[in-house]
Amino acid sequence: MHDQLNQFIQQKQLSLFDAEALEKDSRFSNGALENEAEVLKWLAEEYGLSFSDLNDTDSKIDRDLLAEFPARVLLKEELLPL
Repeated sequence: MHDQLNQFIQQKQLSLFDAEALEKDSRFSNGALENEAEVLKWLAEEYGLSFSDLNDTDSKIDRDLLAEFPARVLLKEELLPL
């Protein structure tokens, strides 16, 4: 299994089931997995969700969605600026 996928599993960011499914995806069979964003895009596609790159300054996040999370978590995970 790809080292980065193992790291995601150990950090409980990705399930073993999803990591195995991602590895079977023909787009990544040649080791083309380059970064965390690609894993997140794959997960979003796999579960029928949209993907928003939070580093993209044009990306808008629904305030109602953000209101569902405690502010301390958003700040700790650097999802919101100080």
